[in-house]
Amino acid sequence: MSYVIKVTHDDSLLRLTLEKQPGAPSGLTFARLEAQVRELFELPASTKLKLTYVDSDDDVVTMRNDVDLKDACVSQRLNPLRLKAVLVYKEPVPKPAKKQASSASAAGNSNRSAAPAVADVNQPVHHGITCDGCRTAPIIGLRYQSKIRWNYDLCSNCLAKVGNRSFEFVLSDPPADAATQATLQRMRQQQELDNLQSMIYYNEPANSIAVQGAYEKLAKGYERIISGPW
Repeated sequence: MSYVIKVTHDDSLLRLTLEKQPGAPSGLTFARLEAQVRELFELPASTKLKLTYVDSDDDVVTMRNDVDLKDACVSQRLNPLRLKAVLVYKEPVPKPAKKQASSASAAGNSNRSAAPAVADVNQPVHHGITCDGCRTAPIIGLRYQSKIRWNYDLCSNCLAKVGNRSFEFVLSDPPADAATQATLQRMRQQQELDNLQSMIYYNEPANSIAVQGAYEKLAKGYERIISGPW
């Protein structure tokens, strides 16, 4: 009686025909079966090979030795015996974590990272407002609203990154006491003067009417800031 073993690996199917019963003298052993499978599919010997089959109860069984091979072919009379060959790859070993810093260094870093939070206590908080530059929410400190784009706000850090386009934004007033409002008013006036300077430098010829008017506004603006009740 011949025994047929069909082995699949990936998308390939190969067939083995045995003349002797597995487990009989000179019959096929599991070691020889595994070697033939590696040879047929050109699988390297350094890899781990897993052979499985579906038994008579429709369960997937892993074949590991001669007893399993004989049980499938002789006891269960699976002819042909359909095996599936799968290479088992080892999971990559995770790299060890870096050593933690000393407690003194950790404490120092903690103190340094906590310092800005203390400094932010007295700064205005714009609840419900997100910076469209860095996505910080809420904006803490000064808030700048775009005069061109609807519902577009920047924090002071992101405003510094827009360069000569800062004149497109106006300082927004948060709820504050009189002293803070006076400071914000002075900063708003300073921003308007900076915007005029940007317009003069980047956008207009020196002899244009717009530039001459900007110069007059600059002179009056600086005079107002100097003489203001600050």
